[in-house]
Amino acid sequence: MGFAISSGRGWSSAYLVIGLIQVALMLALLVSIPLRGKVDRSRPAAADEAADEPQAGHVPLMTALRIPGVLLIRGGFALIGAGSLLLLLPLPTDVVGLVGLLLAGIGCAPIYPAIIHSTPASFGRQNSQAIIGIQMAAAYTGSTIAPPLFGALSAVTGLWILPLFLLALVVLGLVMSERLNRLVDAR
Repeated sequence: MGFAISSGRGWSSAYLVIGLIQVALMLALLVSIPLRGKVDRSRPAAADEAADEPQAGHVPLMTALRIPGVLLIRGGFALIGAGSLLLLLPLPTDVVGLVGLLLAGIGCAPIYPAIIHSTPASFGRQNSQAIIGIQMAAAYTGSTIAPPLFGALSAVTGLWILPLFLLALVVLGLVMSERLNRLVDAR
């Protein structure tokens, strides 16, 4: 949107691009409707309960990376970190900063859904509904508080603090995610 406006194309072309993106998303969601009803009903309930139980002992790295969501969460944090580091580079071009923001945004995309998806495996099916409610409340609270917090911080320090702010959030998220993984493994 900013590119369309800054290149002299005006607001109408910027909103046209946004509208086309939304139509593409809507079409993708419409096409995926039949896929949402497909569930593997051939597995007995006992298999679902066994899937909730963590594996005992050491799990090799390549096996751990094949666990659903693990690679997405860690890869997402890695992309956010890489994007934040690109923002820190003192280069005269804005393209690197734009690529950094793009990488950080793409890195954020899989984290929340993967964490929500892994909740039954981490906390058990019987607790998952309550835990997902807490996760959603925390996500909404964070998305409400983080922008004004960063705004107040950047008003005092300047916008150069954005990459450090993002890196601090990445470290916090990664530490919390890994701590949860260790607690689940200890069960």
